Parts: sequence; C-alpha cells; structure tokens
Amino acid sequence: RYEACFKLKVVAYAKSHNNCAAVRECGVTEKMVREWRLKEHLLRSMPRKKCAMRKGTAHWPNLEKHAVDMIREQRQNGYVVSRNKIRIWALKWAKANQEHSKDFKSHCFMATWWLSKTAQPLSMGYVHESFNRGNKPFKDRVHEHWNEWMISGKKSYTKGRNMHAPELDVLCDFVIRAWNDINVETVIKSFKKCGIPNSLDGTEDKM
Repeated sequence: RYEACFKLKVVAYAKSHNNCAAVRECGVTEKMVREWRLKEHLLRSMPRKKCAMRKGTAHWPNLEKHAVDMIREQRQNGYVVSRNKIRIWALKWAKANQEHSKDFKSHCFMATWWLSKTAQPLSMGYVHESFNRGNKPFKDRVHEHWNEWMISGKKSYTKGRNMHAPELDVLCDFVIRAWNDINVETVIKSFKKCGIPNSLDGTEDKM
C-alpha cells in the first residue's frame, strides 16, 4: 500500500528519467509505475496520505463483517492470513449464505478496505521480494565461499573432464558460514516485513 504522495514522486522520477530507473530507485514494480503514470491526474486529486480512491457502500456488508472476524480470530491464534485464504473462505461463505451475497464477485470483494489492513500477502513473489534484503548478502557470501573452493585446487573431474560437484558436507559448510555472517537484525526485519512473526495486535502491520 503506497500513499498518493509517494506514487507522485515515483511518477515524477519516471518522467524525468524512465520507468526502469524509477523501479530501481524506488523499489516498486514496472507495472506499478506504468499504472501510476496513467492515473497521475487522479493521484493529484487525492489527499496526499490516501492510498486508494474508494467510495460508495459495501456490496456485501454481512460477508465483510464475518470475514473481518475470521481474520482476527486466525491471527490471534497465530495463523497466517493470506489473500488466497480469504478469497477461498469468502467463496465458501457466499455459497452457504446466498441471501447475503447476491451477485458475489470474489475479485471485487478482495479490494475492500479492511483487506489491506488485515491480510498478510504471502505469494511467492512477495516473499522473495521481502526477503531480498537478507537474501542478497547470504547469496553473495555463498558465492564467495564457492569461488574460494574453485581456486583451492580441491575440485576433481570426470574422465570426460567435467567437474565434480563439491561433496555435500562442503556445500553445507558454504551455507552455514554464509548464514552465520548475516546480521541477526537483518533477518528479524526480513521476517517482520513478510508479516510472519508480527505482533498479533496489528501494531507492526505497517512493516
């Protein structure tokens, strides 16, 4: 969730440089940059701290209320609540309570205001992006250990002159040494950014 003021800064940077440069500088996706540039006039009409233009009343208020209760209960019990989990639950509830869910559309339901506040999006792309801060130094250190092994003279070859892979204990040593080199605070922040160990009262959701 990005505020309008941030989106406009990204747009301005993209216009003065290019979309790819804005992606690298601001840490967003190219798709976001393209969409924000197309909606620049709408972004300028929004309050600077607002994240989205939403209006009107809820289409399925009973479903939304039950969904909020379900999400809070799950999180209080320590379970991760992903967008896909909410969507599946909503479809089941709508099917069982058709009198409260006429013309139900899951994609519209997923855009409601409470979802962005309570859901923990854990798609593989999101997890990879969230862990990138801790993952890059880890991979860099593994590569360093690999390069050290490559020039150490310990490698061997097949008769066809193809190099043998390192022994399993050697590979494990690469990983252990690289993991131990990572700052503990970096690991903690990466997990919190993914929404995995955050406080259940919601005070750390902004991370």
